[in-house]
Amino acid sequence: LDAGHWCISKLEGSGTISRSLPASILFSCLFSSFVFRPIGIIKMDADAEELRRREAEATAVRESLVADTCAACKVANKQGKLSEVEVQALLPALPQWKIDATKEGYPCLAREYPFRNFKGALAFTCSVGEMAELQGHHPDLLTQWGRVTVTWYTHTLRGLHRNDFICAAKTDRVFAELTESAAKD
Repeated sequence: LDAGHWCISKLEGSGTISRSLPASILFSCLFSSFVFRPIGIIKMDADAEELRRREAEATAVRESLVADTCAACKVANKQGKLSEVEVQALLPALPQWKIDATKEGYPCLAREYPFRNFKGALAFTCSVGEMAELQGHHPDLLTQWGRVTVTWYTHTLRGLHRNDFICAAKTDRVFAELTESAAKD
């Protein structure tokens, strides 16, 4: 055990009573209703709460993106590319996506989806294609045995637009639905 201070917490009804004690006293306070933990863990609890808050915000943004529809190309072109600040604000909503670069050097959103076989990868590719047609916005798709790589960017802007984030969120939804469907079969 660390020779520093430890925290003794006792759950009392709806609250928690905590005290800081030196480790030397810790051994004389062995009560089964107490929980012993390093004081540093208290900070981690606060960090965990902040992490839960950020995850809740990201989930709300992701659901908003899924519910949204793509702007028409003419509108998107008038709106222009997203700034770096806007991109970084939306990216936490898509934690498995990364900012990458196309072969031409334009920023894009990219994610690789795993599959057990080529048939599953091909079914996913077709489902993403159907969704893309409905949105009027089309990704680069690389279908391989056991995986599909999806890349979203707005070709006419040579960069990222909100449409790319909307379609990336919808792509995740397609994957989740196919995965759930396959698990039931």
